[in-house]
Amino acid sequence: MNLYIDADSLLYRASHLVCCKDDNALAEAQALAEDVEGIYTVALEYGSSQGERDVGNITHTDVTPIRASNDKEAHEKFAKMYGLPNTGYVVTLTVELDEEDIELEPATAEDTLGGMKRIFHSMVNEIVEAVNVDADAKGYTIDDVFTVLTVKPKLDCCKNMADNFRYNIMEGVQDEKVKGYKANRAGMPVPDGLNDIYEYVFGLDDTICVSGVEADDVCVYYGQNGHMVAALDKDVLGSLEYAYNYGKKEWIENYPEDIKIFPYFQTITGDSSDGLRGVYRVGAKGAEKALLNIPLDDYELWKAVVKQYYLKEQSLEEAIATMRSVSMTQWTPDNGLVLWTPPTKGDIQ
Repeated sequence: MNLYIDADSLLYRASHLVCCKDDNALAEAQALAEDVEGIYTVALEYGSSQGERDVGNITHTDVTPIRASNDKEAHEKFAKMYGLPNTGYVVTLTVELDEEDIELEPATAEDTLGGMKRIFHSMVNEIVEAVNVDADAKGYTIDDVFTVLTVKPKLDCCKNMADNFRYNIMEGVQDEKVKGYKANRAGMPVPDGLNDIYEYVFGLDDTICVSGVEADDVCVYYGQNGHMVAALDKDVLGSLEYAYNYGKKEWIENYPEDIKIFPYFQTITGDSSDGLRGVYRVGAKGAEKALLNIPLDDYELWKAVVKQYYLKEQSLEEAIATMRSVSMTQWTPDNGLVLWTPPTKGDIQ
């Protein structure tokens, strides 16, 4: 059994915790420097360790203390999406401490990439340790560990790879209210250094990046075929019987019938984080009611979904496109990407 880590969110976390450009950063840090203990707290909470030294009775750490976006509203949304600390500012600094004074200098690009590498590997090691504890308790063995990335064709390392297929899914839907996949994220600030850490992780021997699909698709395939998965995304965690949520540091368990229903449920509710509206003004409770007592048969479940779209005068094309966006079982190593198609009566899927 191998461990597959959905690494996209790890890269956002690493770059978010070591990034950015803000003219007020140094002044903000100098204000914190008036209180040695304050710097110590910031260092431990937001830093990546580079070694320790004693100052008085407190052990300090040379770190890169971090804050996040200088656009408060955008940052709050970003931080919530990726489970990051909501700190409100962008700061990247190298902290130098001694007994007489505290000097803070902006980190260099080399310092920043080094900090991201340390944080990334630290998070991976933490995940592996948690999975190994579970493996010892339950009697399974992890042989190899792989980090899985979503392709980014704009980067040189991915220039010959196809983009995530979901970005074109909504093009055939003739409804001005229907936006493209993740169109709601347009203009959202991207952490400095994200591309640098992506290219670094892409080049590691144990990294998997598949042309045309997301890391989610790859992880779900392996998770449903005898391997262990660690992820943050609810689409992955909702598609597997047993997986590790590294954001909440907890194990997720799902019944097979819940996994069966999950994509149909998602097609009704949509996914606001990915810009999928689903059935207009039908939330989780409405979706549960719509699927209640429906036989665990793909044809019957799909009929229930289409009925909800019909009741709100939304098109079959939108329902199909949404299902293709949320379904995590459309890719296999042998066949590549095979888009989901509506089941007909008597189909077994």
